[in-house]
Amino acid sequence: MFNPHDETSVARGWQVANWLIAHQADLGVRYLIWQGKYWSADNQTWSTYQSSAYGCPNPNNLTGCHYDHIHISMY
Repeated sequence: MFNPHDETSVARGWQVANWLIAHQADLGVRYLIWQGKYWSADNQTWSTYQSSAYGCPNPNNLTGCHYDHIHISMY
C-alpha cells in the first residue's frame, strides 16, 4: 500500500511499477494498474484505467481505482 496523499510514497509506487515493467518477462506480469493508470504487456503504454464497477477514473475512489496500491496480474 502507498499513501496517495504523499508525494514520496507515490514516487516510490512509480519506482516499483517501473521495476515490475522492466522485469515483466521474467516475472510474468500480464498487466498493472496504478494511480488510475493501466499498463499491459500487450500494449506497453500507460492509459487511463476504466472500470464501470468502481466508477474509474475517479481519484476519490482510492482503492477501487488503484491510487493506493499497485494491482498486478500475472500469467
